Amino acid sequence: MAFLESQGVVFYWSTDTASTTLTTAAGSIVGQVVGLNGPSGSAGKIDVTNLGSTAKQFLMGLRDEGDVSLDVIYDPADAGQLAMFTDRGARTKRTWGYLLTDGSSNLVKGVGFCTGFGITGAVDDSVKATITIAITGAVYVSTGTTIAAVA
Repeated sequence: MAFLESQGVVFYWSTDTASTTLTTAAGSIVGQVVGLNGPSGSAGKIDVTNLGSTAKQFLMGLRDEGDVSLDVIYDPADAGQLAMFTDRGARTKRTWGYLLTDGSSNLVKGVGFCTGFGITGAVDDSVKATITIAITGAVYVSTGTTIAAVA
C-alpha cells in the first residue's frame, strides 16, 4: 500500500472563467494552506420498494460531490486567497484542484463556487481562514506530468 504525505500538496484555484484549465499562473496557487478536506461526496438513494417487495429496495441516485474546505494562514497579499475571496463575493464558478505528492502527478480536480471564507484569530495564534468550495458537477482524478483540463 502506498502512503501519501500531505506535506507538499499544492492547491489551485483557476484564474480563468472561460476554460476549465488549471495552470501555475500567478494567482492560481493558493498559498499558506495548512490543511484540506474533501471532496466530501455522497449519493442519494431512491426508494423503489413496492407492495410485492420482501425487503427495502433502492437505486442509487445522482452523486453529490459535496464540498472541499481549506484551512489557511490568512495572507491578504496572497493572490490565490484574494482570488477566492473576490470570487465568493462575485459568485464566480471556477476550476479547483490539488496536486498530490505521490510522484505520479495525481491531480484531484473539479469545478465549484467559493461559498465560505471565514477569518478567525485568537490569543497567541496567527490569523487563519477556513475557505469552503461547493462542488458542482463531477470530481476527477487524473495522472500525468501536467495540470490537465477538467474532463
